[in-house]
Amino acid sequence: MEIERYKLGLIELIKGNRSKIFLALLVTVSATVIYFRLIIQLQRGPGWDTFAFLLNGLEFAGKGKNYFEIYRPPLLSALCAIFFRFGFDHEFVIFLIDSFLTMLGIIGAYYLFRLRFSPSISFLGGLLFLSFPDMMENLTQGITDIISISLSVWTIYFVIRAVEDDSRYFQIAVPLWILTFMARFTGGLMILPVLFYIVIRPKAEKYLLNIFRGSLWSLLILVPYFVYYWFRLGSPLIQLGEPFKAVGATTRLGMLSDPIEPSTYFATHFLDFLSVLPSKYLFLALVILGLIGYAGHLFKLRKQKLSLFGFFFLLLTGLLLSLLFFVKIMNFMIVNILWFIYLGIVFPMFFDFDRKAAIGLVFLFWFVIFFNTHSHMLVKVTRYYITMIPSIIFFIIYSLDWVKTLLPEKKISAQFAFTLLVGASVIMVGVSIYFSYQWLKAMKDWRIPGVQMAAEWFNRFEKKENLKIVGDYFVAWRWYLRREVIPMPPLKGGSRAFNHELEKMNADYYFTISDPGPLNSYKLLKDFKTARVYKKSASRPPGSQDVFLIGRDVDHYIDDILGFKKYYVTKENSPYPDAYSDVSYTYIDEYSLDKLKSYDAVLLYNFRWHDLRKAEELLKQYVSEGRSVIIDGSRNMVGLKYNLDNAVLFDIIIKRKSTPKNSKVNINDGFLANKVDTHNFSPFLTETGEAWFGTTYEDVNKQFRVLATLNDDVLVAVQRVGKGKIIWVGFNLFFHSFYYRNKDEKQLVKNIFALISMNKASIGSRLEEESDGKSL
Repeated sequence: MEIERYKLGLIELIKGNRSKIFLALLVTVSATVIYFRLIIQLQRGPGWDTFAFLLNGLEFAGKGKNYFEIYRPPLLSALCAIFFRFGFDHEFVIFLIDSFLTMLGIIGAYYLFRLRFSPSISFLGGLLFLSFPDMMENLTQGITDIISISLSVWTIYFVIRAVEDDSRYFQIAVPLWILTFMARFTGGLMILPVLFYIVIRPKAEKYLLNIFRGSLWSLLILVPYFVYYWFRLGSPLIQLGEPFKAVGATTRLGMLSDPIEPSTYFATHFLDFLSVLPSKYLFLALVILGLIGYAGHLFKLRKQKLSLFGFFFLLLTGLLLSLLFFVKIMNFMIVNILWFIYLGIVFPMFFDFDRKAAIGLVFLFWFVIFFNTHSHMLVKVTRYYITMIPSIIFFIIYSLDWVKTLLPEKKISAQFAFTLLVGASVIMVGVSIYFSYQWLKAMKDWRIPGVQMAAEWFNRFEKKENLKIVGDYFVAWRWYLRREVIPMPPLKGGSRAFNHELEKMNADYYFTISDPGPLNSYKLLKDFKTARVYKKSASRPPGSQDVFLIGRDVDHYIDDILGFKKYYVTKENSPYPDAYSDVSYTYIDEYSLDKLKSYDAVLLYNFRWHDLRKAEELLKQYVSEGRSVIIDGSRNMVGLKYNLDNAVLFDIIIKRKSTPKNSKVNINDGFLANKVDTHNFSPFLTETGEAWFGTTYEDVNKQFRVLATLNDDVLVAVQRVGKGKIIWVGFNLFFHSFYYRNKDEKQLVKNIFALISMNKASIGSRLEEESDGKSL
């Protein structure tokens, strides 16, 4: 009898604590998986994004080396900075923070699913949250995707609890949403599912006070963030335009060489996202079954005015709306708003939502928002699926829960079959985790060991601080060297190109993870097999000329065209490699005359100004003393600001114009025509076969001499200003000659640059005669 009572008591104890037991089991399994994944990550080392977050953390901690990627969300780096301030500045810190927040997200997923499902089903959901291939691949890496989704899970959990149970939970939900945004900027889109749930379960008058209080708590997070960016970058709002820049980004002419993934990318890769194993077909079937089961539940909740025909019409409307995910011309936020109206406003008109149905609908909307947004993004990678994981899991486990309701409660064989199905799912999840672990274990980052050894050796060998160091994998070099490292851009042209770039930057050392080949001005100091260190061994060749670029996007084109010889087209490099740096150091009137005079010539391309007349006067002073300015205004022809279309500069009218495909180049000057066959020029078409646009110039006061024309429009002209000259180049000739790699066009560009150092005598008597006494 005692034994029987003990058994009964134990059974009752287990039944009464099933939720805690399954949670404890989930935590144990997850912690074990995360621990072994963390060991692998420590062996592999950080990736590019992780290094960027680490370096930002050093900046936040006041230990940086003037490098800060402002477009990175701040939360992860800020958490690292807390440890860095106390001397714990190892990459292990970021891996550990990632692991902890991931564990928090798994627990949050369990609690979120428990709002709708049994402990056993929620346990399976938590395991699925951990096991998807993209989760396993990015786990513990120290990047923001998993951290953001972990915070998103808790945000929705507390929103549901606030709406259904106690509105004071909004005081937690609102700050969590702010943290989600600061963990990953597109995580800010979670505001839409938050508002969505409030709309479909309306009790708004009860929420406002606690939402306001939650907003006040959020100020404790936002104020330090805004203050830092105010003092660091001059604006507390500088990052707020970043979240959706990538979504609406388009190709700039010649800026992208890799193909852009189609808008159907996430749809076509959906199966691989579910699993790397054949079990992906089972999971797909369960997702479909879950959607069918949910539609059936909705049908039971329909209002009397909704007929069967109307029900299916609503579903068909949803399918048609889904096509908008793949329409590139449709703005992603418009599509999101249309879905908000469709699911959040139209649906409640025809259905009486209970709590279970409302939770299902918010998960469906959650998936729609991120699937649509990422489908519209210019850059698409599989880890963006992570934002959709909770929604996919919900419908997988919903299908199992629905099947359970269809089975006879007291029929042992039916219940046994259901238990087998759940057990089989758990086993498949375990197998998926195992194979993902083995695959990750075999992956090694060959770059990191060499970079670490080279950095450790160099810091022992070289104690000087004020050195100009250039590196290709520069974020890694910066992290391990703890020195300022200038990025080496990816270049075509082999060792000559790299040697030229190093000479141009006057680098003391070059750190590289590749083999650049023989460098004439640099000797190999140390070879670590996967990393090399070069030291300057010779100065630049005599007779070299410095051309200072004010602007962007042309310096490496010019280097390639000129053949990496005596011309060094340099620019001021921003330490911030992002959209913000595209405009820094591009303003003409931010430079002093003395700064400009240290260069033989100034090149203006895709440039800016604060005061155009002030910028013009500065350049006039520079040219008047015997120097040259080369201007191509082709990248300043569109936009509300810095637009030179029909503007007057140096008394020359600048105009935007298209030109026919087979336009004819005529060269009026014998020197410019040297080694140039104008019959061999490439067609004037863009990369996509569209019309070619660029600048041409109109000289109303007869200020310059036309040296070359494109049909009847000015292609090259020279204007005398004091002792110097302005060389006007039209129709984006520099990029056209680079893109088509036409040897005659490139030779024409070489001849244009040779005008920098030429006086009137060396250009030729014919041009002198034509100039009516005006020398160049």
